[in-house]
Amino acid sequence: MLYFSSNGHLLNFGDYDIYKAYKEKGQWSEPINIGPLINGIGTEFYFSIDQQSEFIFYSRSKEESMKNLDLYSFPLPMAGQPSATTRFSGKISEVTGKYQRMPLCLLLT
Repeated sequence: MLYFSSNGHLLNFGDYDIYKAYKEKGQWSEPINIGPLINGIGTEFYFSIDQQSEFIFYSRSKEESMKNLDLYSFPLPMAGQPSATTRFSGKISEVTGKYQRMPLCLLLT
């Protein structure tokens, strides 16, 4: 996943907005604006998302300028969340495939 700030896309709430894009099968998806809860009429940039993907920290200027930046933190809205991750645990009980050292299929029990 790639997060970036841009003013070169159709859906903008202000000057620069924060977007996200996914890389699937070697191709980048169309950028998705993370929404008006974060992006406003000014410019949003210099942002960071915490390790748990719960909060975004960013700077905003209410003008189209790098002057008078204010710092914000906000719970990361659903539109800004990274792709879902799945965690599982188990015991490998069977390995199948052409190469036993590099299994193609695992049966977890």
